[in-house]
Order: sequence, then C-alpha cells, then structure tokens
Amino acid sequence: MSTVDRDGWSFGSQVITNEEIDQYAKATGDWNALHFGPDRIAHGGLLIGKLSAAIWRRYGDNTKALRISVDDIKRPVMPDEPFVIALGPAIVLAGAAVPGSATVDFRVTKTVNGRDKDVLWGQTTVVPTKDAFALNKVVAS
Repeated sequence: MSTVDRDGWSFGSQVITNEEIDQYAKATGDWNALHFGPDRIAHGGLLIGKLSAAIWRRYGDNTKALRISVDDIKRPVMPDEPFVIALGPAIVLAGAAVPGSATVDFRVTKTVNGRDKDVLWGQTTVVPTKDAFALNKVVAS
C-alpha cells in the first residue's frame, strides 16, 4: 500500500485479489454467488478488514479500532481493482470513557470512468491499548 499525507488526511492505494476473496470465503463460510463467477465482487467484510489494517498502520501497535461505523455503501470493489482508503486526522474525545480515545473519519474511493467515486465512508473510534496515541491531537468540545 502506498501512502500520501495531505491536509491531515492519509491516503493509501490498495487492491483485493481473487485469492483474498477465496480465503475470506473459506474463513467466514460466505459463499454468496455475488463473490464468485465472472462478475464477482469483494466481500464487504474483507473491505472493512482492509480499512482496519490501514487504521492500524497509521496509528500503530498500541491502538485498535473499537468501532467502525459505515454511513453508506455506494458501489462494490472488484478483484484487482485499485481503491483508495483515506483516513482523516484523529480528533481526541474530551471526557471519553477510555482516555486518549479518538474519532477518525474515513472514505474509500475508486476511479470510475476517470473520476473518483465513493465506495463507502463513515467514522471509527480508535482507542489506545497500552500507551497514549502519537496522533494529530485536537480536543473535541
């Protein structure tokens, strides 16, 4: 995954392979016909897994995504089709149950007919597991 930072947002380009789709189906038992055949699409859960991995890579070993809330899913991702995961800056939550917890907006896009189109977007809550975050800290009011 290549990563570019811009205006506090981190952008990383990725793909999901046919092999990953097959492995995900075996692991989860999700053999829905949408995920097989000539017009197969990636499992939504596999895409969320890629999102979780991007969050972990950005914020490090001492954090985990406590909750990932997807606001909308607009279009599928096909095998070997590039897509971009964009992670916004972490906004530390004042008075959170877990000190140092932060919210992070995310957006997943892909290029369709030469234009960037939304795949899905939403927000995650990221919490420290051991040490404090090394994040762009902005206290939310």
